Amino acid sequence: MLVESADSNTWKLFFYTLEGHMQSDKYVVIQGWMCNELNLKGNELLVFALIHGFSQDDVSKYYGGRKYIADTFNISLPTVDKALQGLLDKQYIIKQSSGDYIHTDSYTINNKVVKKLYEGSKETILGSR
Repeated sequence: MLVESADSNTWKLFFYTLEGHMQSDKYVVIQGWMCNELNLKGNELLVFALIHGFSQDDVSKYYGGRKYIADTFNISLPTVDKALQGLLDKQYIIKQSSGDYIHTDSYTINNKVVKKLYEGSKETILGSR
C-alpha cells in the first residue's frame, strides 16, 4: 500500500504482503475517543482506525483501497463500502477520488470535525472536575 508522507515527493510502502493483506506483525490502534466521542463501533470503527493510522498527521493519506480493508478485516467489499459511506456521511473522513480506474481513491481523517468532537469532549470532562 502506498502512503504519501509529509514530503509530497516521498512515498512509503507499508503493511502489504504478497497476498495483499496486513502483515502479521502490524496493527490497528483503536483509541478510546473513537468509541466514546465519535460513537463508532463495528466495521466503521475498524475502518476509521485504519484510515486514522495512515492520516493522523494532517498530511498523509490512506491509499490502500477497498480490497485491502476487506482482506485485512475479513469482510466483504459491500461491507467496506457501507462502512466508508457511513464515515463519509458522518463527515469523519474525506474521500479524494482518483478519477480513474487505475489508481485507488485516497482517504483522510476529517480533522476539523474529529478534533472538534474530541476536543469538545475533553473540555466537558475537564470542566466538570
